[in-house]
Amino acid sequence: MNTYDVVIIGSGLAGLTLVKEIRKLDKDKSILVVTSDQGESYSKPMLSNSFSKGKLPAQLVMATAQALEKQFNIRVFNQTRVDSIDPNAQRITVNDQYIDYHQLVLATGAECRQLPIKGKDIEEVVSINDLEDYRRFRSLAENKRRILIMGAGLIGCEFADDLIGSDHEVHIVDPSETALSGLIPEIAGNALVKGLEESGVKFHFGTSVNEIIKKSDGICAVLNNGLELDTDVVISAVGLQPNTSLAESADISCNRGIVVNSFLETQINNIYALGDCAEIDGKVMLYVMPLMKSARALAKTVTGKRTEVQFDAMPIATKTPSCPIVVLPPQENEGNWVFQCNGKDVLGLYKKNDELKGFVLTNRHADLKNTLLKKLDPETPKRNPAMDLSRITPG
Repeated sequence: MNTYDVVIIGSGLAGLTLVKEIRKLDKDKSILVVTSDQGESYSKPMLSNSFSKGKLPAQLVMATAQALEKQFNIRVFNQTRVDSIDPNAQRITVNDQYIDYHQLVLATGAECRQLPIKGKDIEEVVSINDLEDYRRFRSLAENKRRILIMGAGLIGCEFADDLIGSDHEVHIVDPSETALSGLIPEIAGNALVKGLEESGVKFHFGTSVNEIIKKSDGICAVLNNGLELDTDVVISAVGLQPNTSLAESADISCNRGIVVNSFLETQINNIYALGDCAEIDGKVMLYVMPLMKSARALAKTVTGKRTEVQFDAMPIATKTPSCPIVVLPPQENEGNWVFQCNGKDVLGLYKKNDELKGFVLTNRHADLKNTLLKKLDPETPKRNPAMDLSRITPG
């Protein structure tokens, strides 16, 4: 079969969630998923807490590509790259084969940022953005104890908490002054640092890695303050950026991500973008909840009911048991933070004219999330339908 109702490029959480949502509405529409990886279904959030749970990479796989084909009545071309898109002909080229589509969805995800560091191409330096990356990391970390993480963002701190809980020696290097800088206020970042330090993580703030040197007994990270840290594996967790190269090659409008409106439509008829690669009405949202809501709306659109994605308030929660964090970042700068603090327990409320616009909760206060969501100014989600997190370093 060389013509499909829907062709989805990418089999990450965005692409496969869209498949599931379409099948809830239409059992017969022909769907092709083209992916450069193995096309397995797995929980990406589980990558950063599998060590402490004793989960091997194979145990994270929920379904193979073959199982997905059978379960959802779709075709999956795995370990396959799309060579080109011809929007005029509504056609993609794969391995010199033409495949026609009625609707095309770009779910190409995001790629890890790479820092221009001497030695970054050493085998023991890894970025972890998917299951294949994680498999490689677990292989390199087998019977190794020392891990250095570049980046004190969400992913860096989650991996640190997971690794320290499985008897690893963990160092984090970050040029900022605290953890999750840019996402949460400093006082809350310091609470997370305190929790991780109590668990055994060692932080090196206000500095960065200048060079990574291969040694006979591991590797050495040389920091710009002159400190040398011996380690076995380096995780580069310095953020993500939308993968737009395929879209750009087809003259699909791109800015920070693939430009789409609130219906997830690009400027070209019958081509959509979904997930980490998409810039929705000028906003990039590199988190799970916006992706899930977008997939549900797009499924309705491609099955005949054009639907605008609607975002409500979507707090971000970290998987850091040493000090859990829940944050709803405020979307305006005219209010003020008010804090109640007791050690690692921080209750931060962002208010404007006594109206709650955002909050940050750490440790024992994290359970207040649902209570505060009910107290949120009801106009906040309407005026700020989505969090623009593209300038925050998710890593």
